Amino acid sequence: MKWLFRTCIILFIASCFSSCTVHRFVPDGEVALKKNRFDLIGEKEYRESLDLEELEGILKQKASRKKFLGLVYLHPWMYRRGEIRAEKGKGGDKWLELGEPLVLLDSTLSEKSSRQLQLQLKKKGFFFNSVEASHKVYGIRKKKAITTYNCTLGDAYHVRKISFAETDSNLMMNLVRGARDTKLRIGTIYNEDVFASERDRTTRVLKNAGFYDFRKEYVFFRMDSTVGNHQVDVEIILRDKSKTVYGPNDEDSLIYTPHEKYRVNRILVNANYSLKNPTISEDTI
Repeated sequence: MKWLFRTCIILFIASCFSSCTVHRFVPDGEVALKKNRFDLIGEKEYRESLDLEELEGILKQKASRKKFLGLVYLHPWMYRRGEIRAEKGKGGDKWLELGEPLVLLDSTLSEKSSRQLQLQLKKKGFFFNSVEASHKVYGIRKKKAITTYNCTLGDAYHVRKISFAETDSNLMMNLVRGARDTKLRIGTIYNEDVFASERDRTTRVLKNAGFYDFRKEYVFFRMDSTVGNHQVDVEIILRDKSKTVYGPNDEDSLIYTPHEKYRVNRILVNANYSLKNPTISEDTI
């Protein structure tokens, strides 16, 4: 309790410092990364389809946490205080746990982030996007920086047609019944998250229909983006169940069999089952 009170007093005093105190934590020749920004260049519909928090999450370098009361970089200050106490042998573990080192701008990580953003935007349907990172250094001592990721989206690809490869009629019948719940629809922007969701939905529908051993690994999508006009044709493939068999000389091979529908055979009721002690076996006569 005493330590907590003393900490609050120190934090209050720290908040009275000017925001320029950030330079105290920055080595010579380095700058602190204060913020990451995104400049999305493209049609309004395309910009609004993207989640900036999701893009922020894949960056290789996150900015330092926001300043305490808008005045001081609290977490780097606490971390540095912990380092100083540790150097003096006074034990700074608590400060090190509460704080975190100041993030210094690393242009190499910015380049890696740009490549990751390009891959992410491609997954969202922007197949020919481009991303470039730029840095703005500012402040009286030029110790702070903002990184802006300039994302040129280009044209988004839309789903033109959805079809199923030839498959088991029993599977198809159940999929047609549950089709109203799908998010994969003609005219929507290509989005790999939607395909992942559709794979899970297909698996869930078929399992609930009795295909007990059906797994999402059996669901594949074949894309054709060569149809023109920034469109994609999607073919859904449901593969048969695979099984490894071994020959007389231990050579292995895969065989494929249709998926089977499981039915309830027997229902056993254990009247002696105990929630408190589930290991108790039922009595026999």
